[in-house]
Amino acid sequence: MKWYSDLYVGDTIKEKKNRIVRQVKQKGRARDVFLVALPANPGNLLDIIPSRFSGQYEDLHVIGIAKGKDEACQVAAEIIGQVYRETGAFDIPGFLRMQEKKKKQEV
Repeated sequence: MKWYSDLYVGDTIKEKKNRIVRQVKQKGRARDVFLVALPANPGNLLDIIPSRFSGQYEDLHVIGIAKGKDEACQVAAEIIGQVYRETGAFDIPGFLRMQEKKKKQEV
């Protein structure tokens, strides 16, 4: 499982982000936490996966976390909206690579 360095986080768990990420990494789950990930199927924009199922995916690349499915949908919509506003397209993996490059150049 890979984690995006600038993780998108739902509003209700912002203060618990580090603890929740640690729980998912160590135990493979956290109560009522959903992961927003790059899609397993290239025809999709994103996948929303309950954290309890995260171990079933080999190449999971998590870019967001949220408490509950509704908040996970909001986080996914936020990501898609940002990508479209800034690029005029829906290439989420390309956008994330571009963001990582910008971040490395700033350091």
